[in-house]
Parts: sequence; structure tokens; C-alpha cells
Amino acid sequence: MRPSLAVMIALAAAVALGIALSRPRAAAPLTAAQEAQPHLPLVLPASATANSTALGPRPQPYVPPPPAPVPIPMTPAHAQLLSPPSAASGAAPDRLTPHELLEHEPKDTTWAWEAEQALRQVIASKNAAGDIEVAAIECRKTNCEIQAFLAPTVDWGDVVGTAAKAFPRLFSVSVMSSVPSKPRSTAIAYVYRAQG
Repeated sequence: MRPSLAVMIALAAAVALGIALSRPRAAAPLTAAQEAQPHLPLVLPASATANSTALGPRPQPYVPPPPAPVPIPMTPAHAQLLSPPSAASGAAPDRLTPHELLEHEPKDTTWAWEAEQALRQVIASKNAAGDIEVAAIECRKTNCEIQAFLAPTVDWGDVVGTAAKAFPRLFSVSVMSSVPSKPRSTAIAYVYRAQG
């Protein structure tokens, strides 16, 4: 079956039209009014051609400000545990507490979620008798904070150390603190993210 002559002519016309439309067009001629306007040459000062800084300093790239701290809720007992001795005397602390450093960190949502779940799992495995009451677990980018209240029989170092041992891919080192009291102790721990 051969195409008809009319189809071939239409196809050739379409190709010719496509070629004609794809060619660059010549600029329209200037009107008399446009030609009458004076043409001013672009002249740079001699110092600008010799020294590019004569045009002014180069703009600096935008650097966003550091993120504002995102508060982490803390019980009064845990806040007291973290307050440095100088705070009790009214003197300004000379450095941030681990809690304040954590508040200034951005959140790596993927790692933080996985780390928080792992910490809850470890604490649940060590809490068969219900001797640990978790007040908060908060993970950000490089570490996690665990706030808890403990019965006197709980070995807080063992609980927190187990997390680093059970999940070496997530955690490397842990630091903990507690204030023994009866009927329960106030405890806080920081578990740091594993490198690599």
C-alpha cells in the first residue's frame, strides 16, 4: 500500500514549515526615532579595567544563622541535677550543660527515631520489676538524653551501658549521673552516637 500523493504533499509541507519556524529570525529594522537616539559607548574608569576591586567588594555568600535552640522539657528534679554549683550562688555558668548543648543541636530524624526506640527497648528489658520510670528520652544529631527516676535497687550504669553494648552501630559512649534518694533517685544519662 502506497501513500497517496496528497499525504506526501502534506508531509513535505509540514517538514518545510518546521524548518522555516526553527530558523533564527532577523532583527526588525530600527525606526527613524530609534535611529535618531544617540548611542553612548560603555566606558569604564581606567582603574576599573586595571583593578577589578574598583567596582566594589564582591558580595559574600549567604551563611544562615545557627539554629535557635529547641527546648527539651525537663522535670524540676532533673534540672536541679544538671545545675552547676555556681548557679546556686547566683554566678553565671561559664559553659553550657550537656542538656543545653543538646538543645542547640539540629535533629537527625532518622537516627534519632531509631536511637530512641533502641533506648526504650533496652530500658524495658531492664525494667521487669517496674523500678525505672522514664521521664523523657530525647535524641538529636550526636547524642541522646535519658531522664529517669529509679528505685534504689537499679544499677543505672548497667542500664545505660547495656544500650551502648547492645547497639554498637548506634551508640559509642555513655555518661550518666544520678542523685540517690528515697524512695527514688533522679537520674540522667547522655548516650553518644557511634562514629562512622
